Amino acid sequence: MNIKTGIIIILTIFLIKCNTIDNQDKSIDSIFKNEFNQKEINELKEVIDFFDKTLKTTTKIDTVDSAYHRYMENLRYNESWDDFETKLMTNKSKIDSFIVDYKKNAMFDRIWKIEYGTDRTRKDTLSTELIPNQEGDYFVLLDKAIENDTIFNEYKKSLIMSGTIPPTLVVGFQNIHEKLDFNNELVRLIVAIHYISKISYNKLDDK
Repeated sequence: MNIKTGIIIILTIFLIKCNTIDNQDKSIDSIFKNEFNQKEINELKEVIDFFDKTLKTTTKIDTVDSAYHRYMENLRYNESWDDFETKLMTNKSKIDSFIVDYKKNAMFDRIWKIEYGTDRTRKDTLSTELIPNQEGDYFVLLDKAIENDTIFNEYKKSLIMSGTIPPTLVVGFQNIHEKLDFNNELVRLIVAIHYISKISYNKLDDK
């Protein structure tokens, strides 16, 4: 074997490995084949499919990867908190309808739990909001995402410290979108859970 042939073989092997790495573990079916059964996986995919469609409609971009990047980029720059909140809540009616329907699935309580904001004096419920269920399967999802991309490490630490999604993550989460691979369904699932959680906020009492 001459040098030229050897170089061609090495380059071919390199390209095959790169292609394999680029295409592995992109789907929820593949990523969680040992953690969840098919019914549970299908319920996770419902979240992804819903949020994919929502963002493609919102951004008017048909490519999923680009739609996610555009959506998060649009949330990065705001003149005020009110401006950010207005943008964030654009799809609230769709999100609320999805939550009502998705509650019928067993995975709902394994991904989320409901946090109630209360007035300690009057003991009234002032607000409700979905938060990631750290005692359920949410960390199974997040830990698997961390295996793929350590950028979610700090996200997990903040969740553990706060018990919920803290304000720093609400305003800062958008800044990491350029580092995320939205061709990976798990990345899209984590992002979808994040935004669905925050958009789920309902204020019940203005007193």
